[in-house]
Amino acid sequence: MRLRLRAIIVLTLGAALWLIADGVKCVWTGSYFGRVVRHVTDADGAYGYVDGAGQMVQYGVWADLLTHLGLDVHDLAPMFIGVGMFGMVALLLFLQARVIGWAALCTFAVIVALRVWGLTPFGVGLLACLLWPGTLRAVIAAAGDPRQ
Repeated sequence: MRLRLRAIIVLTLGAALWLIADGVKCVWTGSYFGRVVRHVTDADGAYGYVDGAGQMVQYGVWADLLTHLGLDVHDLAPMFIGVGMFGMVALLLFLQARVIGWAALCTFAVIVALRVWGLTPFGVGLLACLLWPGTLRAVIAAAGDPRQ
């Protein structure tokens, strides 16, 4: 359980801090962290964004999917900050051995996994650790039986 607990802490903090840093960077500078490319053509199959310095930045699959849905990904920066903070609060509740913390971390893991390719490994790894058969039993045992 200790190795799983460490993995849960590292994966949650990594994903949450990345979301917060990415959102703050976008609010502050107008662009997320991304790969700077000189030009993106239609043949590349990717969509590029021009950052504040006039450079073309490629964010990744998650931005392409949202752009095709008609959303401006830069408007989502406050949401990324909020999701990162939600992950930190969920981790705190989980470490206090509360079942609601486990459920909140599962929700956070699914949201993180939906950020295609960017944080998907974090979300999938976190969900695997949380859904491991002994994890929920350990949280319930630590929290005590609510029926008593």
